[in-house]
Amino acid sequence: MRIITVFVITIFFISGINLQAQFYWPRIEPISVLENGTDLAYPLGGGMNNPQFSPIDVDKDGFDDLFIFDRSNAHVNIFTNDGIVGEVAYTHAPEYAAAFPIMSDWALLKDYNIDGLPDIFTYHNGGFRVFKAIEGADGELGFELAKEGLLYEGFSGIIGIFVSSVDIP
Repeated sequence: MRIITVFVITIFFISGINLQAQFYWPRIEPISVLENGTDLAYPLGGGMNNPQFSPIDVDKDGFDDLFIFDRSNAHVNIFTNDGIVGEVAYTHAPEYAAAFPIMSDWALLKDYNIDGLPDIFTYHNGGFRVFKAIEGADGELGFELAKEGLLYEGFSGIIGIFVSSVDIP
């Protein structure tokens, strides 16, 4: 009986090595999806659950592009402005997302040091941190940690500025 139990358990583990919990479905790009006769630009681009929007000129063409931070999965999406006067037209540009640091819960782009580049304010450990925008030698946008946890002098001494993870300051 013991030999049979060991044999069954061994077969179970050996056969389970190639099992997968999820299946991979290949992405098929050139599918045309129409809405009221109009071809949709990004019909299979996925959805956004809790997007936060900030303007940024990532491609240095003088037009504000669109930074989108989805707080539900900490995902960054960048859409470049096509620069067509009188028309709202954006192109998805995922290659710019790699320049952004890892962020969580909320993210806002504001130029705090007035250098013309939007810096990042994002949640971190009951407060927030600031990433300063930098321009590399090749002209590409990057970010470096400028400050983690800002302090102020309160009635009981120097304390950290509290910002909730579920709120946007």
